Amino acid sequence: MAVPLPIRRLFVVGIPGLRLDEASRPWVAEAAGVILFRRNLGTPAQIRALTRDLRAAAGHKLLIAVDQEGGRVRRLPSPPYPAYPAAGELAARGIEAEVEAVAEEVATTLAGLGINTNLAPVLDVVDDPATSVIRDRSFGRDPATVARLGAAWVRGSERGGVVSCLKHFPGHGATRDDSHLSLAVVKDAEATVIARDRAPFAALIDRSIPMVMTAHVRYPAVDPLLPATLSARIVRGWLRDELGFTGVVVSDDLEMAAIARYFSPEAVVRRFWAAGGDLLLVGEDQHYAARLAEAACAALDDGGLPPARVEESLARVAQLLATVAA
Repeated sequence: MAVPLPIRRLFVVGIPGLRLDEASRPWVAEAAGVILFRRNLGTPAQIRALTRDLRAAAGHKLLIAVDQEGGRVRRLPSPPYPAYPAAGELAARGIEAEVEAVAEEVATTLAGLGINTNLAPVLDVVDDPATSVIRDRSFGRDPATVARLGAAWVRGSERGGVVSCLKHFPGHGATRDDSHLSLAVVKDAEATVIARDRAPFAALIDRSIPMVMTAHVRYPAVDPLLPATLSARIVRGWLRDELGFTGVVVSDDLEMAAIARYFSPEAVVRRFWAAGGDLLLVGEDQHYAARLAEAACAALDDGGLPPARVEESLARVAQLLATVAA
């Protein structure tokens, strides 16, 4: 009889409050990671106690992640933590050393709280800062500048002892649509998406980047049917094969309407792993995460999801976990 694969080790999940609740413990014990939001983060003492409890409940190395980009996307409450500038504000000055210093300070703060992963930097290139949904989360309109300042952020995070994650591949900046609310679309030609949106990711992939997050965005010129998160043409074709990325591919939050409204749990797990993804991120609803895990187990049983594909992701995640702070 085949040994069941630890499918939940390919999930990052959220928890409800300031303390580790009993209902979340089974997930924490099995998952690859936990993502924290403002609802989970209070005083320094409370955060340290929470991250300590998470590590103890896991019994293994655990990704403890936040989105601490600066500007309007920051999870640590301010005060007592600094209100770090947005990427757009840093880009207006364009000083690599400043970006690096801010990223290092953010990472050092996170590491001191027991948080070892920051889902940043944003490498989206905005076509129009006034209308793009990403706006000042981006380092701007020029792909070379976005790549240069994004690389500075990664260097600072590494010095501060925190894992970085490039997002949102292959780019969320050229749409007004919010993928939290609908399936966003970038209607430009494939050559434009490659030259503008994909370019910053291509520039940084060879820097031993550990994680890349996918965009819940559809690019009809590249894949007429599927958003990037579920697209083999984009994840396996572009990110894995053309750019040579060998690290962990994590989804954006699968509860967002761009995915949850249009795709069943069965379709999500089959297409995500067929596309070359690794980690499924579910920021709040553990029942939905359980449905995804159950769908994955069913797909393994009926042959729709090859065990070798899951084992490949488990190996990548294990390699990543070996590098994070305990």
